[in-house]
Amino acid sequence: PDAQLAQLVATPFLTIFMLFNGFVLSKQGAPAWFHWVFDLSPNFYTMQSIVTRVAAEAGPDARGMVHSFGYEYGRESQAFVAMASMVVVLRVLQVVALRLFNHIQR
Repeated sequence: PDAQLAQLVATPFLTIFMLFNGFVLSKQGAPAWFHWVFDLSPNFYTMQSIVTRVAAEAGPDARGMVHSFGYEYGRESQAFVAMASMVVVLRVLQVVALRLFNHIQR
């Protein structure tokens, strides 16, 4: 395992997260069985936080765009918890993978 393999394995996940960020494909426009992917996508939380924060200051037309994308106001704390949880889980998986697959010895 090296950096090139890591990029190769990460590409499908990054593509899915970019597709389900709420801007390319909105929650309202996606089939019902895909709504869970939005909850797993870190890009969705980031886009939602940025767009709602900017739209709150931009006026009624921007608020209409927020509604059309399916974003919701006041979800910054949920986004923070989701992102922090993802960091912790992925770090634990990284340590487990390094110990199991790279045979690290002290």
